[in-house]
Amino acid sequence: MLTQRYPGAMRAMHWLVAVLVLATWPLGMVIKFVRDDVKLGFYLLHESLGLIVLWLTLVRIGIRLTSEVPKSPVDGALAMIAHAVHLSLYLMLIVMPVSGFLATNAHGFPLVWFGIVPVWSPRQITGDRALAFHTA
Repeated sequence: MLTQRYPGAMRAMHWLVAVLVLATWPLGMVIKFVRDDVKLGFYLLHESLGLIVLWLTLVRIGIRLTSEVPKSPVDGALAMIAHAVHLSLYLMLIVMPVSGFLATNAHGFPLVWFGIVPVWSPRQITGDRALAFHTA
C-alpha cells in the first residue's frame, strides 16, 4: 500500500537541501563582487556548502529509493513531465557541486572543507572543461 505523505526523513532532507541551496547559490553569485581580501573565504564557504548539498542529495536519493512514496496526483503526460523535472532537479543537485569542485581543483584550489578537512583532489581534469558546465 502506498503512503499518503512522504516519509519524515525525506521531508527533512528536502527542506535541508533547499535551505542550503538557497544559501549556496547567492553566495556563489556575489563572489565576483566582494573584495579580494575576503574572496577566498567566500569561495571556501560556497564550496563547503556545495559539498554538503552533494552528500545530502545522495542520501536523499537513497532514502527515496528505499521508501514508499505517495502516488502522483496527476496522470499521463503531466505525470511524465513532472517526473522529468524531478529527475532534472536531482541531476542538477549532483552535477553542480561536482562540476564546481572539479573546476576549482583544476585551477589549483583543492577544497579544504570549512578550512578543516582536506578533500581528495582529482588533478587530472583541466579547468576549462570543468568550469564550462558549472558556469553555464
